[in-house]
Amino acid sequence: MRRLMLLSSLMVVLLLIVACAPTVSDEQLEKDLSKLSPEEQSALLKQSQSDSAAAGNAIASRYGASDRTQLVRVLSRMRAAQSVKDNKPVDLKQADLMIVSSDAFLLLNKSSGMNDVNYTVTIKNVGSDNAAGFNVHFKSLFPNLGVPAVSIDQFVAKLDAGMSVTLWGVYSPYFLTNNGTKTACPGVHNLNITVDTANQVAESNEDNNWFPLSVTC
Repeated sequence: MRRLMLLSSLMVVLLLIVACAPTVSDEQLEKDLSKLSPEEQSALLKQSQSDSAAAGNAIASRYGASDRTQLVRVLSRMRAAQSVKDNKPVDLKQADLMIVSSDAFLLLNKSSGMNDVNYTVTIKNVGSDNAAGFNVHFKSLFPNLGVPAVSIDQFVAKLDAGMSVTLWGVYSPYFLTNNGTKTACPGVHNLNITVDTANQVAESNEDNNWFPLSVTC
């Protein structure tokens, strides 16, 4: 009995140690992921982006990341940096649309009395050819069951090589209940940003077109 209690105590201590372990930094995660080949990094990035949030977080945990958002962020940056280093033949002159920054903040909507999410995203064509006619898709999945996702498309007519464009928008992170009252969406959710959703632009790198922007309601 005493031995069983001792084992139980040790398990509790180990769980506390794991729970209190510091979050790995982006730099350390990048160092660990650099042990993978470029092909393995690209495959892992696509898997992390396409799987569900729970599955993505499980994958991230296996590679030492705190969650899927960090894993995707670091891998996207690594693949983008690698694509710049690669020497591409002249006949492969292509555009390359890349999300270089994004941000979100809350602003009071006076008509509703609740906060709206104001977001911005900057996209740069880091490739060697111009890009014309592509959509940027914004999709927010709320943590509340039964709350519809926010889905917004914005169109960019042209983005020359080396140039950037900044888009902005607003959406309301609340919904109507059965009795007609408005309820705010609590907690943190991702505003998933995807560039060139219809693959209308031929790009030299397709791995840097997606970014999960964390939004706190």
